[in-house]
Amino acid sequence: MSCDDAFFASDTASSQMDPSHIFYWGVDYVYQQIIVEPGKWMVTLTLLFLTVIFFWKDSHRNFPPGPMPKPIFGNLDHLRNKPHIALTNLKNCYGDVYSLKLGWRKAVVVCSYEGIQEGLLGLQTVCNFRPNLPSAKLLYCGNPEKGLLFATCEEKLKLKKDFIFHVLDTFCLCGELLQETLADETFNLVCSLVDHQGPVCVHSHLESLALRIQLLLVVGKLYDPDDVNFMEIMRTSKLRAALFKFNLYDYLPKLFTRFGKLEERILSERIHMQLDYLRQILNSHKDCYNPNIINDMMDHMLVVMENNEDMGLLDQEDLDYLFLEICGLGFRAISASILWLLAYMITFQDIQKKVQQELDNVVGSERLPVATDQPFLPYTCAVILETHRLASVIPLTFPHRTGKYCKFQGYDIPKDTIMLFNIWNLHHDSRYWINPMKFDPTRFLHEDGSLHIPDHFLPFGAGSRACPGESLVELEVFIIFTNLLHQLELHPLDGNPPSLEGECVGHVLQPKPFYFNVIPRF
Repeated sequence: MSCDDAFFASDTASSQMDPSHIFYWGVDYVYQQIIVEPGKWMVTLTLLFLTVIFFWKDSHRNFPPGPMPKPIFGNLDHLRNKPHIALTNLKNCYGDVYSLKLGWRKAVVVCSYEGIQEGLLGLQTVCNFRPNLPSAKLLYCGNPEKGLLFATCEEKLKLKKDFIFHVLDTFCLCGELLQETLADETFNLVCSLVDHQGPVCVHSHLESLALRIQLLLVVGKLYDPDDVNFMEIMRTSKLRAALFKFNLYDYLPKLFTRFGKLEERILSERIHMQLDYLRQILNSHKDCYNPNIINDMMDHMLVVMENNEDMGLLDQEDLDYLFLEICGLGFRAISASILWLLAYMITFQDIQKKVQQELDNVVGSERLPVATDQPFLPYTCAVILETHRLASVIPLTFPHRTGKYCKFQGYDIPKDTIMLFNIWNLHHDSRYWINPMKFDPTRFLHEDGSLHIPDHFLPFGAGSRACPGESLVELEVFIIFTNLLHQLELHPLDGNPPSLEGECVGHVLQPKPFYFNVIPRF
């Protein structure tokens, strides 16, 4: 079967499955069953007694304070819905650094800039490990070390991340094809919005576009949105992304391993199908390999391996999971960033008009915005930065873990403690931002109108675990946003602007689906 044929076999069960509910069971429901079921009250009392003794001992150590956990579940109930808000509220009670119990695991939540900086930069060799989570094994079919997100910080991981940084910077800074493709696809979106009669919603369009661009970078092909292979890759990517949500399966595996067996099987089968599909494409790249013609990431990797720049560290599985992860990670965060921008522009019409005025002054009406316009559009860039701050699309970093004992912010932190860095709180803290809940792009501008980016602005994290796709996010968001605003006026539906209350989809905070009206500007 060729790579252009329908590679994936659709599964009825997987197509009907809601990714947001994979392996997730309500804490309250299970907790109540244990407490009220007749005949188990003695077990409950015993567990409660042991839990109190266990946490009493902890409270007498130099460990951060925190809320009293429930028996068995600890403080997992705080992570059920909008965890960034719940963790920020707890900060107001327990301080910038406090502790939680996630099941039986110790966790420390860090909310201040000083603490985040110390954890991600000052102690990055100690705090930048990942916890051993069952969902990570599912994501990589038993071996998280083969990927990027949950791999140990060793030479192999550094090599992979350096490769991604280099290739993305090359494509974003010098890749005319990528910029032209983004502009063309955005223009097609503009035309479809204008041709559509009545209110429009672009959530699915932007998710599809972001994933198609990432596939273009990896395999060198721009898939049609209706392509069978693309739709199956989208479905698999969404299933994998759903596992990044906090769930009981990760923190109470002995209680919950028997749940979700069907979902586990379906996910494993789909991951293996996508790995096989990508390997077929890689083999076709090898068949026509020319080191002087580099079209995509696979070509770049073949050059790296031919020149032995990987020092023999990467095997076939490393390549398989590297390309799988690049394809599926980040597309939802990119689309969410653009959706937040549109929501704010629809809500704040005066700011939308200022952006369009700047675009008219710099770009004019005879051409479309391009990446080289960016230095001459400081107010537009400030709007993008303020959206990153206020929306905080990735409100919490992925869980870190201490690799050994350390002294952190005056506390003694044992080995294997989970570290959660609350970026949402950092971006909404009145100690660092004036009127932090206000959408105000001028906070990113100097008095002379030039761009100003403060140190406590960390939408992509920091340190060795920082997002390697920052340059791609910046380029995609800039090109798509400026092209949409250049061509269209965005207006609220029936005078009602979109809700600015986000919802967590996996690890991404995105606006709830909204409709709006468009009017062509030219």
